[in-house]
Amino acid sequence: MTDEEAEIRADYKYECAKDRKLEAEMKEKKKIPIIYIAGPYRSKYGLPGRILNIYRARKLAKRVWAAGYYAICPHMNSALMDGVAPDQQFLDGDIEILKKCDAILMMKGFRNSSGAIEEREQASRAGITIIHEINDRLYGGDIGAVIKNRIRMERKG
Repeated sequence: MTDEEAEIRADYKYECAKDRKLEAEMKEKKKIPIIYIAGPYRSKYGLPGRILNIYRARKLAKRVWAAGYYAICPHMNSALMDGVAPDQQFLDGDIEILKKCDAILMMKGFRNSSGAIEEREQASRAGITIIHEINDRLYGGDIGAVIKNRIRMERKG
């Protein structure tokens, strides 16, 4: 084995040991990260577009729950409540919920939403981990792996 191979092997073992330690700490603390789903709600296509956006957010939240994390999906919290309160009131309430979360998961297309952009900016200012749904392709569609690795990287930093 070359020195380079030995170094790579040692680095790999070290990283695996850190992953096991982090997983053990999370189990010990019973701390399951809370993931806030952020993406477009309103749509230029009116009600059918809003329903589609709610459905997409719900589908992503289901994947987060299935991966073993807690999901906060504001799309479902205020689904089809347009006109009940001003849009800004919903956004302000969502920001307060976001502040309690460990990470924000930005849906594909979030840049088309002023509300999602504001949520991302608030998360950044608060030091909340920012994850992009598009990264799940790197993990074969495993959103749980994306969340785990992103949170792990933030804790290292």
